[in-house]
Amino acid sequence: GWPHSSTTCEDSVHRGYIDYTLWDTGGHAALLIEAKRGGVYFQLPMNPKADVSGLRRIRLQTLMTDLPTARAVRQAAAYCPLIGCEFACIANGHEFIIFRAFIPGREFKAQQAIAIASLSFFSDKFTEAYNLLSHNAVTADRSLHRAFAVYRGSRRELFYPKKMIAHYDATIPSNEYSMYLDPISRRYFGDIAVTDHRMMQRCY
Repeated sequence: GWPHSSTTCEDSVHRGYIDYTLWDTGGHAALLIEAKRGGVYFQLPMNPKADVSGLRRIRLQTLMTDLPTARAVRQAAAYCPLIGCEFACIANGHEFIIFRAFIPGREFKAQQAIAIASLSFFSDKFTEAYNLLSHNAVTADRSLHRAFAVYRGSRRELFYPKKMIAHYDATIPSNEYSMYLDPISRRYFGDIAVTDHRMMQRCY
């Protein structure tokens, strides 16, 4: 569900090129993705009781005992501060490791990372995947912040209604505030004419 306008590839930074960057509605980097070749598999610790099609939480330091994983993590973590991105993901097309790139007052390697061991996660656990990684989840619901328990000092994104309304005649369901706001808007604005192109352009 990420629109093309919210994704960029091969962004040039001082130390190289960022493979993929996902941006929120305020123009801030929401997730940096470092992509590796499909043949380079990360060594996720074996756990016979783990659901391979689900999410696993594994200490990042444990994951970094594998050399290819450690290199990818360090590369992504080094890029994040250059664009002010808090979260990073390393992926090889089959496995995905999501982590918080920097934590004030703590070594970032000491945290728990989220590991997705198989592409089947996105089909078998689609709702869970959508609630964690979709555009709306990451930008509006702050799913990554909640997943990593980041609450204090978190930046709230501005909400622009026009991002959710495609056209002036789109049906908009009323919410609990409409009974209070509707009389005020009608008194001071009346019915906004659809021929008021300047207003329509500004709003939608």
